[in-house]
Amino acid sequence: MVLRLIGVAAVLACGCNQSLFDANTDNTDGGIAIADAMGAPDAPADGPVPDGPVPDASIPDANVVDAVMVDAAPPACADSCEGQLVDDFNGAQGGANGRWRYLSDQRTRTWTEMALGVWNGINTFVGGGTAPGPAVISCPANTGELVCQNDVDAVLLAPAGEPVGYEDPAVAFIVPTDGLYTISGDFRATSVGADHAFMIYRNTREDVLFKQVFATTTQPVRAYSFQVEALAGDRLITAAVMENAGTAVPIAVKQYISRDVAGFPGQCGMALRFEAWTGANPDQECGALSFTARRDTTGNADYVDLTSPELISSVIPEHGMALSLREGDYLRPDTSVVMDYSEDFTIQMWMSFPNGFPPLTRGYAFADPNNDVSKGASLSVSQTGVMWGEVFWGTGGSDYITLIYNFPNDGAWRFVRLVRDKSAQTLSLCIDGALVAQDTVPAAADAQTDEQPEVGGWPNSSFSYWQGAVDDVRFFSRALPCN
Repeated sequence: MVLRLIGVAAVLACGCNQSLFDANTDNTDGGIAIADAMGAPDAPADGPVPDGPVPDASIPDANVVDAVMVDAAPPACADSCEGQLVDDFNGAQGGANGRWRYLSDQRTRTWTEMALGVWNGINTFVGGGTAPGPAVISCPANTGELVCQNDVDAVLLAPAGEPVGYEDPAVAFIVPTDGLYTISGDFRATSVGADHAFMIYRNTREDVLFKQVFATTTQPVRAYSFQVEALAGDRLITAAVMENAGTAVPIAVKQYISRDVAGFPGQCGMALRFEAWTGANPDQECGALSFTARRDTTGNADYVDLTSPELISSVIPEHGMALSLREGDYLRPDTSVVMDYSEDFTIQMWMSFPNGFPPLTRGYAFADPNNDVSKGASLSVSQTGVMWGEVFWGTGGSDYITLIYNFPNDGAWRFVRLVRDKSAQTLSLCIDGALVAQDTVPAAADAQTDEQPEVGGWPNSSFSYWQGAVDDVRFFSRALPCN
């Protein structure tokens, strides 16, 4: 998914034990508006546009972890403007357009929506943790407060007072429709304290889009802008996190989210979330590729269409259902559309093994190499839990890199990301947001396959089926960070 984000400042606090989607989207569930509690008016619908030049903070290769931070004002919300963090804040969950959630991020895979409370004498959204807990604060509604005096046009994300074991303030934007989005804005530490991190991720912390760790000894404005292909219902979550012991510092944030109406699918080659099926066809949400679910009943590539796939609960409730594949089940592409390996790429998915590892020597969760040309990439796991992340180039399989990881046999969901960064000449295997293996791939290596990807098997083969569960399978022609 692709989208652009702009500066975000917020202070969060948590109270109610709700799923991220428990609140409705028409802004009728927010309880007491902060403006009412404070006796201040709601923020106007159209906020001020910052003066001064707009920095070129774009990231050509979309590896947003390498974003250059500059002392400059962010651009205003452009194209089809879908959300403005500051102007949409009205003291209710959902915000003015129903698309925002103000959350406590528990550093796991769950959140709770913050409730109205008191943070350092300010009525606002407050969460748990050491007092004062995390909070999200609208400075336009609190211009007289000391903490807002230098950031009256921002939202504050205020972490709690300890570096581990607590809930971080976070703001989630619920994507209304599939599209190529621009996320842009700026953030600034409001005082001196511990090192902090400014994070933007998709749905869970493992699927990181952006992370900037910074010292608070100085307080420059750090601008950022990047694009993301996003699907309807994706949660683009911005969080402020303490990185070490010390004083928690509120982070002032502005953020704008706009959609390039004609830009989708951008660099998203495929996206499978398994929420919708038509007969044996799962809903493929990026690009022109389509799939049919099949079951090989004999082991000799004699298959039948699988019209009643086994769906199980996914990693978090917000992800809905996941696809459980037994040996012989796979998704075969119906259209002659191949993934783009000409530059960088990222293959990512959630996977688990509730019934044990694949019984064969290797089962493939994703594969698109052509046996004659041996170009493309694959993710596989053996009957002993050894995972291979591979990229192939050259004729006859003469050139390839294999990254290995020992997958725990505990049935738990894990987020897997295989990334080629051409400029860095690396292939990286990341598990749950951590780098577990890396090797060198020459920049000149041509991995462009002419084979369509298969989920659950090796193309044109009947001996390497997957057994396990997968969800949110996506391919991007960009290098996303591990972190």
